[in-house]
Amino acid sequence: MKHCILVKWNETVIDKTAVENDAKKLFDDALSLPEIEDIHFINNCVDKENRYDFLIIIEIKKEDLPIWNECDVHKKWKALFGDFIESKAIFDFE
Repeated sequence: MKHCILVKWNETVIDKTAVENDAKKLFDDALSLPEIEDIHFINNCVDKENRYDFLIIIEIKKEDLPIWNECDVHKKWKALFGDFIESKAIFDFE
């Protein structure tokens, strides 16, 4: 399945590219986890107030999602980037 995290950065994020690159580096560490099949990143190409900024797509088996939720990378994502997020949407599909 694909576990999607769609993020809108808040006004404290001046350099979205830098923050997104830092997030990519963090999520790249998750590729060493046996449960993670692949990770994709998509940046929004239209900078407007009503748009989300960044999409992270994690390919993982549905039954392994609880493992992802408890792993160090996921915890670091929340701890390091949570204060930069104005809103987010989580969407899973097969």
